[in-house]
Amino acid sequence: MTVTNFPMHLRKPLLELLAAGGTVARDGSRVLINGPRQLADAVRAHAHQLTQHVVPSVRADEVELVRSLLSDAGASVTYITSPVAARAAVAEICTGTPDVIGLDFETEVLPAYRQPIPIKFAKNGNLTARQPRDGAAGAALDPYRSKVRLVQAWAGGAACYVFDMRSVAWADIAPLFELPLAIFNAVFEVKRMIHEANIEPTGRIYDVMTAVWLTDGRRPSLAEAVTINYGLKIPKDLGASDWSADILSPEQLEYAALDAVLCRLLWNTQQNELFDDIDRQCQQVADAVIPAIARMELHGMPLDVAAHRTQIAQWHTELTAAQKALHLASPLRDLQKPSELQAHLCEVLDVLTLAAWSRTDSRGLLSTRRQQLQLNNHLPALNELLQVRALQKLIGTFGDSLIGSINPVTGRLPTLS
Repeated sequence: MTVTNFPMHLRKPLLELLAAGGTVARDGSRVLINGPRQLADAVRAHAHQLTQHVVPSVRADEVELVRSLLSDAGASVTYITSPVAARAAVAEICTGTPDVIGLDFETEVLPAYRQPIPIKFAKNGNLTARQPRDGAAGAALDPYRSKVRLVQAWAGGAACYVFDMRSVAWADIAPLFELPLAIFNAVFEVKRMIHEANIEPTGRIYDVMTAVWLTDGRRPSLAEAVTINYGLKIPKDLGASDWSADILSPEQLEYAALDAVLCRLLWNTQQNELFDDIDRQCQQVADAVIPAIARMELHGMPLDVAAHRTQIAQWHTELTAAQKALHLASPLRDLQKPSELQAHLCEVLDVLTLAAWSRTDSRGLLSTRRQQLQLNNHLPALNELLQVRALQKLIGTFGDSLIGSINPVTGRLPTLS
């Protein structure tokens, strides 16, 4: 969903609802508003406008952009909803012996796990830039709580085939997975093949996401990869749309098809950019282990929850002791506040060290980054501060949040790459 500023007449009642403990969630294309009746009714009075903001959609100009990109690639959407048509389409693709297939999946949450997805708001009442991706929002990404709704495949010809897996069986399209495949974040799709279809692709896999590490030195989203390579900003809001709808909109089908088209286009670009044999070998090694990584992530790992809770309690005890030691080392300043830490540094650094100290890019303030402090941990209170920070990070990363990451179906931790 696009983050925009809400008008004040919507933001004011929304903030009052949230302050009173109310919530907003979306269920497909519906917006659910809960909370104290009077406050909830005040927000419901603007329900149509709120829906436009929180339900994933695309503007008319974005629809035209997607259609023009498909047209420029010479591809049009062919929506397949029958086994016979699916087998014919796959036979046509295989007969053409394509050099690679652009492949992408869209997933829908299984009925047993469908529930409203909470909407997160900032303190000013606008949508947060990062919406939740765990809990109900993350179910569509979990192979144990969701299934593939669409399989999109483009061999470079006039038709980008979009197979609806509610009416097409995996066996109908299985020959596709014997061909070379260009996939963005291929582990995601391969996990689905292994888990749902009991199919492990035998064709060469090209993960065009990891290839960007070799060509551009970063691991981007698909939208970022397209911007890096082609200077285009593609709409991605429909990725979070309701793929469990009985009737998918033309815009959803076009969005889905475009992802497969972009995978093949990126593959072609990357093949022209990976001149170095070492780069190609690195790419081949990374791609070759994708099925193994997919099986690893599917399998997960056990966690002794009781033992881990004991460990968390020990970390909290150590953190309390570390915070006391920090207070003793710096009784007049709270060094966990950046401004107080910077003032402390000004007091304890000599003139030459202060002049050479790293500073922030934005405001030119003294850097308080961990690496800078570690290099100077002989200074008063810095070692104590580093110990507090380390324990806080340990608890934040591997504390209760780790237990919360346990898959509710398998009872195991996902081992994500």
